[in-house]
Amino acid sequence: MSQFLLPSRIEGPIWLSPVEKAVLHKQVAMINQEIASLDSQKDIQLALLASVKNILSPVRRVPNEVLAHIFDDVLYHPENSKKYYAQRNIGKTLSTLSRVCVVWRHVAHTTPKLWSTLCLSIPKHMCALVGDLEWVEEWLMRSKGLPLDVYLILPQNIKHWPGCESWFNKTCDSLVDRLHKFLEKIINEPAHHRDCVSSLILIGHSTFFSPLLKLPASSLPGLKRVFLQVTKDFSASLTQVKAFLGAPKLREVEIIEPYEESQLKTILLPAEQLINLKLMPGPGISFLQCFIVPLLEDLDLDYGDIEFQDFCEIITKFQRQSGYIPNLRSLTVKLGSMDNTVLIPVLDFFPRINSLQLVGINFDVNFLFEAMTYNPSTEQNSLPVPNISTLKLVFKMNNWDNSYPSKLLSMILSRTLPDRPSKLQVDTGAATRGKKTRHEVGVGVHRLQRVSVCGSELEKATEDVAHIAEIPSTTIYSECWDCIG
Repeated sequence: MSQFLLPSRIEGPIWLSPVEKAVLHKQVAMINQEIASLDSQKDIQLALLASVKNILSPVRRVPNEVLAHIFDDVLYHPENSKKYYAQRNIGKTLSTLSRVCVVWRHVAHTTPKLWSTLCLSIPKHMCALVGDLEWVEEWLMRSKGLPLDVYLILPQNIKHWPGCESWFNKTCDSLVDRLHKFLEKIINEPAHHRDCVSSLILIGHSTFFSPLLKLPASSLPGLKRVFLQVTKDFSASLTQVKAFLGAPKLREVEIIEPYEESQLKTILLPAEQLINLKLMPGPGISFLQCFIVPLLEDLDLDYGDIEFQDFCEIITKFQRQSGYIPNLRSLTVKLGSMDNTVLIPVLDFFPRINSLQLVGINFDVNFLFEAMTYNPSTEQNSLPVPNISTLKLVFKMNNWDNSYPSKLLSMILSRTLPDRPSKLQVDTGAATRGKKTRHEVGVGVHRLQRVSVCGSELEKATEDVAHIAEIPSTTIYSECWDCIG
């Protein structure tokens, strides 16, 4: 039998006795046992090798504080200017990070900032409303009392919302009930989590938000920002919303209402303390005349389809009541149906602003830039927006000839300083004595420090390219390709 075990080629039939077969079977069993033992040792050694590599991995030397910052960036998406979106599944991302290893789980669960934003989008996050909602309490507890941002994008139609019915026995009444329980976890829990609510971004039918909107005044002491885009029968379901009154920190309000009836007749706001107000489109503008906002710094208006004469009357009364808004520094105007005959008169209402953004430009605006051009050889006492240092233009494509506004560059060059300006006399009373300051190109005319032009299809002439090259380094000029009005 031994001759058959030699490493040689078998060239014929092999005849073995029963004893020889038994010996060979025993040898096979011994070899298999030895292989199994070696496999076991290999697995142990591989596990040991993985453990050693794990210890040597650079990520193991990352301090927990740095790891927390990385997690924060993963959730925030830095490329989106640190903004959350309700559609993003932050809960799933946090769960994934927590399952990598014990250390990552510990860091994720003990970093309150990661749990300081609560996002819910229906139907995308429908599974979050199933069960007893204990996860909401756990989420809030992990935020450790940090300011809480709540982002909710819910159905706009209470009667029909595709994608929701299959979760709750094909009835939206159950969906309303689950959403109310979700909100009650925030506003009615004994831990007083509602005191920590800093931002409210609410989009959807007002019925879904009723537990929140029916709160009495002074219920949200930590509230700083409100964004509302609710359905047109808002006032039909609620007579008055007092939840935002008595919020001493509330400074920023944005309301989008594409309906004929303005929601501002229902929502009560502490207007006297606001510094940032955004109203769009047209209906809300008519309610400006009811506001007294002496501290307002940023105003965002959608001109919509309002008549210019009506706009003038509203803005005049609004400014007079608010003491002509001495702190107003930034203005954003969404042009809507505005044409080139009223743009300068509209801007003349805001002569002291230092930041201007025009959105949705769909007509030739060279006339505006020509009027804004500073000429030191002539007496110019009525330049539009003479104090602006920041200008952003967002063009709406395919509605005009898409040519680059050639007068823009002449205006920029007229309101800039050379890279090596001559020494200017600077003191606190310079402007009143007719001397220009370091921030001015002429008396009462500020220099442009930053200009942004958004519109990828703008066609430049050769001289436009040459003028862009002449802009001094004291003025930052940029073109945006993904910000089209």
